[in-house]
Amino acid sequence: IVKMSVLPIADFLLIYGGISLISSYWGHLYLHTDKYPEQFYWLIVPIYAVAWLISIFFSEGYDNPILLKGVAKGVLTGTVLIVLFYALLPETLRFSRMLIFLSTGWNLIALVLVRIVLVRLHLFGFEMNTNKQKQILIVANEGNAKQIHQFINTISVNTVVRGYVAVGDFNPKDNESHFVGE
Repeated sequence: IVKMSVLPIADFLLIYGGISLISSYWGHLYLHTDKYPEQFYWLIVPIYAVAWLISIFFSEGYDNPILLKGVAKGVLTGTVLIVLFYALLPETLRFSRMLIFLSTGWNLIALVLVRIVLVRLHLFGFEMNTNKQKQILIVANEGNAKQIHQFINTISVNTVVRGYVAVGDFNPKDNESHFVGE
């Protein structure tokens, strides 16, 4: 249970902290105030964070091995949901769309980086999903196709040869199951 909750808790803290820093900077720079109203921090920011967390969850961003594409997809999907939600809020609860978009950038960077760090430091047993087996089709004549296949087998590349496409003098035997056509 601890391992399963590490990423969502870390993500929530990163999202909340990131929005807090961004809103402080944005408020000072453009609104000439140091802080947004308290309801922004105890109501709106947690709602935004939970929307991103749920989107990341449904985009397979919390699976192990870690799929960075799932994290990015979840953050972007969450942003779309938040912008739609934002449009439905009363004027008193609408703050800044720019905060949403700046926070999206922060989330994409921070949440991906935290996963890379966890994998590199071998913390909590997380692994990166980089060992996906590649499937290839060799297009060559018979002699070259066999040489290419042997070469692929000798190097440590995670591939599987799905078949051969004949070029020139390729004469498949009747029982050649990898021959797919000319």
